[in-house]
Amino acid sequence: MGSPVSPIVVNLYMEKFEVKAISTFKDTPPLNWFRYVDDTYCKLKQRVADEFFDHINQVDKNIKFTQESSHDNMLPFLDTKTIIEKDGSLQFEVYRKPTHTDQYLAFDSHHPLEHKLAVITMPYVQGVSEKLRRIFQNFNIATNFKPHSTLRHKLVHPKDKPQKGTKANVIYRLKCEEPNCNNTYIGETSRPLKARYQEHCKPKANGYSSAIFNHLEHNQG
Repeated sequence: MGSPVSPIVVNLYMEKFEVKAISTFKDTPPLNWFRYVDDTYCKLKQRVADEFFDHINQVDKNIKFTQESSHDNMLPFLDTKTIIEKDGSLQFEVYRKPTHTDQYLAFDSHHPLEHKLAVITMPYVQGVSEKLRRIFQNFNIATNFKPHSTLRHKLVHPKDKPQKGTKANVIYRLKCEEPNCNNTYIGETSRPLKARYQEHCKPKANGYSSAIFNHLEHNQG
């Protein structure tokens, strides 16, 4: 898992497995065997369906197949639904699982603009979202909503908060703490703030000192 060569090795093995499984079946082999990754579309005689299923599960003890038969002359495969017409011809439709939510892309996600324009997904606001959906329905536009405030958003923080002074690319403000001094200094740095602050507090080797250091020489704040 995780290796770029894994899919190639798995495909090579499955090709070897398929040849062995089909060629060693003693009855009528499948008429069609189309595989994509770990999903296989198989057409075979009904009388040998169970026997063939048991057979392929014996070829390699480490591989166990599951099966799904067609119902009402329909069979889902990946994102398509195959429909067998009365004359034997095949028709295909887009298949969606019963749990499908119709939510595709959030507009603030990292996808090409033309993809996001094809789907409208907006944050859900109670009392407002319902009205927007009714308006869009008048123009045959499907609208999907996503939760705006979730437990994941409130509780899950993938990264720890950085310690004070470790941030870079910041604008900072220093204020003299002497009671009679109201001077402040505002600066910008691309380096960690702590390192930049330390530079302000000591003279440089070339004799040039920052305004902060010159101020500290005469003030204690």
